[in-house]
Amino acid sequence: MSPSQDAPHGASAPIPLSAQAALLAQMEEGAGPLLDDLVRLLPGFQESGTTLAQSKELEADDIESLYEMGHGLFLQEAWRDALTVFIHLTAHDPFDLRFQFAVGMCFQQLEDPLAATVAYSQALMLSPERADIAYRLGEALADAGQTEQAGQILKAARDLINENFDLYHHLQGPTEDKLRSLEPSETQE
Repeated sequence: MSPSQDAPHGASAPIPLSAQAALLAQMEEGAGPLLDDLVRLLPGFQESGTTLAQSKELEADDIESLYEMGHGLFLQEAWRDALTVFIHLTAHDPFDLRFQFAVGMCFQQLEDPLAATVAYSQALMLSPERADIAYRLGEALADAGQTEQAGQILKAARDLINENFDLYHHLQGPTEDKLRSLEPSETQE
């Protein structure tokens, strides 16, 4: 099978525009000129494949130092500060799935699952074979009340886990638990 045939079913399901709007609205509150630059420059980067980091000629060491700083803030549970770092990094290189995934994790910790779905969707588009990203996207969709989409993504995550069990075995139980939690309860009347 080719890699495109191995892509999870439903993994590229469109995320509602309201989720994207929620992320942009949240970013507008605190991002200021960074968001303005991103909105103005992003279409050109997407067309050319060039990143903001490449256009500003940022050193890879600087980007990695920022990532480590954000990771440290995340581990200290300074979610908002970590989010600021990771959004900055995502603006500089929207093609690095680590940054997209980290933004999703921060939004999830800040209990904003709708914004997390946008970041996880971007990460999953960059690497559709990653069961961990599919699981987190499904989890965030479920937390946002989008149970049908969550079920589709979690089933795709389960398939990805089974395809690469050695790497993702730790996600099998949580994925099955989340899928069961989405099933209608037979005791409800």
